[in-house]
Amino acid sequence: MIYSHLELQVFDHLRQEITDKAKVDLTYEMPISLGRKYDADILIYHEDAHIALVEVKKPLTPDNIGRAEINLKNLALSQSYLYAIITDDVRYLLWEANDGFEGGFREVSLADIVDVFKSIKTLIDDVESKKPHADDFCKEVHRLADECLAGDNDRIGRIKTFVAGCKDIDFEVKDGKLRFSDIKKENEFFEQLIETFIGDTVYRYTSLNSLFLTLQSGSQGMCCLVGMNDKSEVYYADRYLNRESGKTAYDRNKENNYFILSCVEDKPDEDLMMWRLYGDNTKGVRIKYTPKDMPDGFRFAKIFYGCDIKKHPGLDFIREIQELKFGAIKFWFRHFDYWKHFFKPYDYAIEHEVRLLYETTASNPPKKTDWIKGGEFSILMPLALFDEKKFPLDIEEIKIGPNMSARDTNLLQIRQLVKEKSIQPISKDVDKKVTVSRIEHYRS
Repeated sequence: MIYSHLELQVFDHLRQEITDKAKVDLTYEMPISLGRKYDADILIYHEDAHIALVEVKKPLTPDNIGRAEINLKNLALSQSYLYAIITDDVRYLLWEANDGFEGGFREVSLADIVDVFKSIKTLIDDVESKKPHADDFCKEVHRLADECLAGDNDRIGRIKTFVAGCKDIDFEVKDGKLRFSDIKKENEFFEQLIETFIGDTVYRYTSLNSLFLTLQSGSQGMCCLVGMNDKSEVYYADRYLNRESGKTAYDRNKENNYFILSCVEDKPDEDLMMWRLYGDNTKGVRIKYTPKDMPDGFRFAKIFYGCDIKKHPGLDFIREIQELKFGAIKFWFRHFDYWKHFFKPYDYAIEHEVRLLYETTASNPPKKTDWIKGGEFSILMPLALFDEKKFPLDIEEIKIGPNMSARDTNLLQIRQLVKEKSIQPISKDVDKKVTVSRIEHYRS
């Protein structure tokens, strides 16, 4: 790659000033290549700690600055950099990751930049001695559980039980952030915050076509997260925590490897609202599932909803833990990109969703993955197909929507298809287990 004279000049100037005046030994690299469409001009880091990204721009016009600010902040947040700098080697604009995406760049002097790197030297020198003792961390989490989750006694109890068993927990510093050394310990924490579903029955409202594809193929399908009805859901937790800006920092490859099946908790009666929203406006079906043991890669848990339109206690709890400072460093959950899919806003709390989440694994891959054009929004997305015998949910009953086209004929045909395909366990008593909805008064 051919570097511009200005880029080389900034590279040498910054390195000399920071090395001579901040007295900190860092690595400087150009260009940076992170496999994205946008890359910074200079990368500054220390071992595994990502320190700063530098973008060289001339002239520093409002248009140039505006575009660079958005791109740099997205890149810094997604890759855990502490700072971002825009410069023409005369003026310097600085942004700190602690301010989040909404925080702005501020104009500073080169001396201010050097002072920032002096604080980095302190962080690097002190990081090992500033790791928290397990007792200190546990006391803080104990306190925050009471503050953030007030009134949610079952959840608080689970968190405190977890904390009580963490006296020998180990920490490490990676990319300038403190985290659990063992990711299993982090997952154990989230397993207390997110309630695993324990029950005999869940229901799924869906279309006749979705049911047909399942019965015809003898496979259970799970849609990629990208195709969900709520187009903001993938980004909800990130935006709430201000972890990244949303779509522009969206990891397409990662999200295409997560698949979901949305169910609702067992209720004594059919839910007309769910029929209307997800059961093709009462023209589809309601499937009753019986959960089995969860194979590798699957997790079945209740969604953790916000408590009002603007507040989510669980995400507030996460935020406060990540704001804890131990010396000059903050705590960080490295597996949150997985667990974030069990948090939803208050608007959807009435649904009582139980979500089956599958993350593609080498040990338990789908039988097949196909691309489809799915749903009313015609979104292109992958569909993971699993052999029904290896899927963690068994079809126990099927209820036909009250306004399904050719309802009586389709009732008989679905029964016949279930028998021919020997769908277990429903085929053993198909006439009693494939029936018509009891709702009769709704006009679609």
